Amino acid sequence: MNRKILLVSVLFLFTSILGYGVYWSSYDMERLPKGTLIAEETSPDKTYTLKAYTSDAGATTYIR
Repeated sequence: MNRKILLVSVLFLFTSILGYGVYWSSYDMERLPKGTLIAEETSPDKTYTLKAYTSDAGATTYIR
């Protein structure tokens, strides 16, 4: 009985850590670079607001 509880606990811990890692690497909005607001539009019924930003990450940009 104790081995089953230990196995379930280890599997739950592993799944939790793996799930958080996927969230952090793929869905966490705080990891996005900060940018400059260039446009903001609101839908006709005032339900949604679209904000467009530009950002310069510096790593892949080339300005001549």
